[in-house]
Amino acid sequence: MEVRSLNDNLIITIDDQEWEDIFEMNDGEYVDIFADALNMDVLFPDWESYVDRDDVLSNLNFDDAERFKQLTIEFDGSVTDKDGAGTYDIIGYDMNPALDEDDEMMVINADNKTELDHCVMITVHFNR
Repeated sequence: MEVRSLNDNLIITIDDQEWEDIFEMNDGEYVDIFADALNMDVLFPDWESYVDRDDVLSNLNFDDAERFKQLTIEFDGSVTDKDGAGTYDIIGYDMNPALDEDDEMMVINADNKTELDHCVMITVHFNR
């Protein structure tokens, strides 16, 4: 999934499997977006300037990822069923930071980009 933004519009480009997840499994009501090294700057602008580099999650401003009012869903070339492309109003968010084996928020180091993969699952609920 490619994630980008334009003002208060969160834009995602999805593949065929992601289309199935959103429109078949989730009934076109929500999409799960995993924060990672490729999209952290889109979801959490300037995050590197304010977090503790040795403990990213405990300082991350989750309000940043909730600033979007609209969700635009676009398809890459692998999607054959074009149903669902468009722009939707966002009606809510759920934020789930990665947890360790003791159900505590994980300690993630900003300098190890692979640790950022799946560090936060952001569920975006939208009106279809």
